[in-house]
Amino acid sequence: MSAPWDALHLAAGSKKPEINPDEVVVYNMRYCPFAQRTILVLLAKKIPFKVFNINLKQKPDWFVAETWGAVSVVLHRGNVLPESIINSDYLDEAFPETRLHPVSPAQKAKDRLVLEKYSKMIGPYYQVLRAANAEARDAPLQAMNKVLLELNSELETRGSKFFCGETAGMLDYMVWPWMERMEVLHFMNKEVKFAVTKALDAWKDNMWKTDAVSQYGISTENHCAFYKQYAKKRRRSRLRLQEGQCIVHNAHMYT
Repeated sequence: MSAPWDALHLAAGSKKPEINPDEVVVYNMRYCPFAQRTILVLLAKKIPFKVFNINLKQKPDWFVAETWGAVSVVLHRGNVLPESIINSDYLDEAFPETRLHPVSPAQKAKDRLVLEKYSKMIGPYYQVLRAANAEARDAPLQAMNKVLLELNSELETRGSKFFCGETAGMLDYMVWPWMERMEVLHFMNKEVKFAVTKALDAWKDNMWKTDAVSQYGISTENHCAFYKQYAKKRRRSRLRLQEGQCIVHNAHMYT
């Protein structure tokens, strides 16, 4: 049985899918780290959902008209909710049976501060990915390593298996997507070296064992294949590199 996200990406000219308002529906892109956050939350909470993948380089008119033009978007009971952090919060509150956020408002605020610190690594990640030489790569790589060391220290201070305790919670799933992609940078350029982060490395191993990540996670090799294919298209068309257009999954290419 195929997973709900194993589908072609709807592009310009495609017909808008029929939406059942009582179902949780996600507009997704298989290789988008932001959209991955939402899918992980749905899987962790065991919420049934339907996925429609979107071609972000050739967006359908109906998608642009009805959303902010980016994924993920959650549709549920007449609500159209963009932005992965926001729609993940909605899902956690709308389906409270398995809460991913901590009960304590203070702890939730502290987790959000960690997420805010972590978000400073996202821009440098893509700068390192695109860097043409060591000089261009040095500053963003230092910025990344600074955040990685801070995250490692946070895990050591908390003294738990995950950021959220002995089971993964909202902060863990919000942080995960770029951590999953981290080894891509070294895989594609052996000169890229990361700081030593033993606690964070153990956390990564534990995250791969969670049901959500084990189902939806993508191997470093497949991430690399996606980036290489996209970079090739970029060279041909002189477009900026960004998350979008095609996916590699099980050695098949979809557009």
